Amino acid sequence: MPRLHLVFLLNALAVAAFSQTNLSPDDVRLRYGVKLRLQALQSFRTVPGFNAEESRFVIGGLADLRINDYFGGEFNVLYRLFRFDALIPSTPFEQSVLSTNRANALDFPLLFKWRPLGYRDVAPFVDSGVAFRYINGKETQRFFTGEDRQQEFSDSFAQDSSFNVGWVVGGGVDFNRSGGVRITPEIRYTLWGRENFRAASTVSGSAGVFRSQKDQLEFLLGITF
Repeated sequence: MPRLHLVFLLNALAVAAFSQTNLSPDDVRLRYGVKLRLQALQSFRTVPGFNAEESRFVIGGLADLRINDYFGGEFNVLYRLFRFDALIPSTPFEQSVLSTNRANALDFPLLFKWRPLGYRDVAPFVDSGVAFRYINGKETQRFFTGEDRQQEFSDSFAQDSSFNVGWVVGGGVDFNRSGGVRITPEIRYTLWGRENFRAASTVSGSAGVFRSQKDQLEFLLGITF
C-alpha cells in the first residue's frame, strides 16, 4: 500500500502544478518517435511444474507533447510477448500433458511530464500517469500418447484477465543538443492493479502459485524526431 500511496501523491502533485501553468498555443509541440525497453524485473514467479521464458527487450512507438518549457505529456504503445510452459503429470507418463502458453501484450502508458529546470539542451524530468494493458493469449496442449496429439485453445488456462490497469511513475533526462533528434533515457516503475496470470502448481504436494508480477521496473530509451 505505501507504494500505491506514493504513486497517487505524485500524480496529484503533477496535476496541481499543471493547473497553475500559463499556457500559450505557440508553445505546444508534438513529436513522434520510437521507444526501446529493457525490463529489470522478472514478469513471473515460477513454481514447480512451470517454466517461463520472456524477451526483456521491447520496442514500441511514442508521441511526446510539449505544452510549454516545463510541462508536457507522453503516450506510448509498447508490445511484448509472454511465454510459459506447464507440465501436467499423470500416471502412466504417456497421459501427461505439456501446456505451452503464448500471449501478446500491448501496453498503453499515458503520462504527465514535468521538467523542473525547463526545456534545455539537457533537461531532467519526472513523469507520472496511468497505463493500460491488453493481452491476447493462446494455449497449446500436447498429449504424450503414441500419436503425439495436440489441441489448441483461444486463451491460456492461467490467464486471469485480458485487460489490466496500472499506475506509473518515472524519471529521466532529455538530451536535445542538436535541436533535431532527441534522446531520452528513463527509469519507469509500474504497479499493475491485478495479476495477468495466475495458476496453482501442477506438481502434486506443492502449495505454490504461479503468477505474474504486479511490480514492473523498466529502463527505457526514447528517440524522437
